[in-house]
Amino acid sequence: MVVDTAEDHASRIGDVIADADLDAEYTVEGHISRDVGFSIGQTARDRSVDLILMGFPEESPEITQRVEFDAPCDVLFSKGFEGLVPEIPATVNVGAGGGPHHEALLSLVNELAAGGSEVYVINVSPTGGAGTAEDPESTLNALPEAESVQVQSVTAPSVADGLVTTAAENGGILVIGASRTRRLRQ
Repeated sequence: MVVDTAEDHASRIGDVIADADLDAEYTVEGHISRDVGFSIGQTARDRSVDLILMGFPEESPEITQRVEFDAPCDVLFSKGFEGLVPEIPATVNVGAGGGPHHEALLSLVNELAAGGSEVYVINVSPTGGAGTAEDPESTLNALPEAESVQVQSVTAPSVADGLVTTAAENGGILVIGASRTRRLRQ
């Protein structure tokens, strides 16, 4: 019965994705496991996965945390599925910084800027000891497509607080690149 249930779930998910007519390579599998987070990570390792996309992370915090910290690749979290066909947002907020995760997302920010988005680079000076201030210069140099970039220097108890609060005030979306050891909480 457990195997049948897993196969039914995988089949249903496969049908939904097939109906979406996505231009992407994907595989839908059903697994039976006592530790779902471990199983996701192990499957990613076995298949040499480049990226894991998880939906509704707040519904399964234990699984989310296990995947986030143990995955052999980057992990993206999606909250909800409305509007999966993306619109170019009017405003894009990005933190000042560096590192491989941050640099990888700047090509996305460039594409959004080329599509007409206004870009805000948020430079946070943390007052509470959570994180360090970054030099926005490397971020600005990596955004040649953005004709209009505004740098906002703010202070906040933590870098996460400063990014989230400022992005909420600006509107639009917040695009971040953070390693698994620097989780930004909602």
